[in-house]
Amino acid sequence: MATITFNIPDDKIQDIINAFASSINMYYDQVNNPDFDPSKPEDPTTNPKTIPNPVSKSKFTKQCIIDYIKRTVKEHKAQGFNTQIKQASDEVDAINIQ
Repeated sequence: MATITFNIPDDKIQDIINAFASSINMYYDQVNNPDFDPSKPEDPTTNPKTIPNPVSKSKFTKQCIIDYIKRTVKEHKAQGFNTQIKQASDEVDAINIQ
């Protein structure tokens, strides 16, 4: 499998991670607790409604980059298909049927 590597200065990596986490507005430090039992009283130790996000900001940022790459490739492939469809449509439209 091929690898793409980015070299980022140590003193800038946290800025990049924080920028992804805040600009996309999809990362939360706290998330809903899947084990929360609404039939019991909420308790921060035994029955917390939220828990620390199990996905780190670093992993979130990496997934954002992966998603962007995939989305870009899909859009590129779709453009190619659209071009082929247009060409096929033009060829059919050019048939002189009387």
